[in-house]
Amino acid sequence: LANLIYAAHVTVPPATCYLVGTSAPYNTLQGGDTLLMTSGNKAYIYLKNFTGSSTAPIVVINQGGIVTIGTNYTYGVKIGGCRYIKFTGTGTSATYGFQVTQTNGDGISIGDLSSDIEVDHVHINNCGIRGIVAKTDPACGGYAYRKNFTQYNTVIHDNLIENTTTEGMYLGSSFYSGETFNCSGVDSLI
Repeated sequence: LANLIYAAHVTVPPATCYLVGTSAPYNTLQGGDTLLMTSGNKAYIYLKNFTGSSTAPIVVINQGGIVTIGTNYTYGVKIGGCRYIKFTGTGTSATYGFQVTQTNGDGISIGDLSSDIEVDHVHINNCGIRGIVAKTDPACGGYAYRKNFTQYNTVIHDNLIENTTTEGMYLGSSFYSGETFNCSGVDSLI
């Protein structure tokens, strides 16, 4: 833990679940800084719009014990609109410092143009859909078209995924050649 806490850090109490990187106090974090998740129970964790750097990610780590996530949401942990993030459960001597114990959907969902994300030492159990999903789907409007976005450097290791309803992990789109969407009344291949 000591070598993962760098120049600055923000401590997140158990009751705080929704964190936006562009809002105070999180907007002070930059590459190499640390977001400390205090041990205890959380309904979910949503990390939105956090950006580290290519040489130093923002590290999201448990502190003081295990962070247990049990929820009726469609995800346990969501990482959306983020880049250069390391989500790690190595903040204590426990093998898995983050434990997602139940969701109605995915254990961990990485999407909404997220890239360069690392996830490790998380125990995911009893998911309504997938253990980990990491992909951004295209939609009407063009923001996530294949020519406009590429997901790079997705690193997932040293996790335990059990009892999912569908896939253990779903990485990348199944529709590289495109999908048909109805955009403003017109069927379009996106």
